[in-house]
Amino acid sequence: MKKLMSMILFSLPLMASVLITPKDALKATFGESVKVKKKPLLIKTSQAVSIQKKAKAKLESKIVRLYVAKQKDIVAYGVLLNRNVRTKKTAVLYMITPDGQLKAAEIVAFKEPIEYLPTETWMDQFRDVNDSKSLRMGAGVSVITGATMSARTISDGARLAMAIFEEAIKK
Repeated sequence: MKKLMSMILFSLPLMASVLITPKDALKATFGESVKVKKKPLLIKTSQAVSIQKKAKAKLESKIVRLYVAKQKDIVAYGVLLNRNVRTKKTAVLYMITPDGQLKAAEIVAFKEPIEYLPTETWMDQFRDVNDSKSLRMGAGVSVITGATMSARTISDGARLAMAIFEEAIKK
């Protein structure tokens, strides 16, 4: 995965767009044998209120793109959130296991200047997280000097994704 990200970063123009597809991100994390299906998820108004309260972040849309990764059984849910960093969109796929663990987060599209793109080392803070309370800037998530808005957007999104899982996906 590091080699893939290095190749992508060296070939990016000053303004990046799609870095990896959600399907490829799930396969990179859970193995090439997983089957990935995309499903729209419509969040009810009552769920949206609860999600925002739990996440302490604004849910920008009640329509969420959900990816389900299966082998024999479901191995992960991918919650794709599009959020504005400054004036441009960033799309992050948050991969959550059926037991509610945030397995990983992967930036799939980034339209801000490339110097604001968080490093893979920084993104590792979103691996194997069981408690969304640790996903707050300064509490469990390090600040990125010069890219605070990117860092805040990604950490807020992680809390939102975990709250979406709890309120709208988990059965």
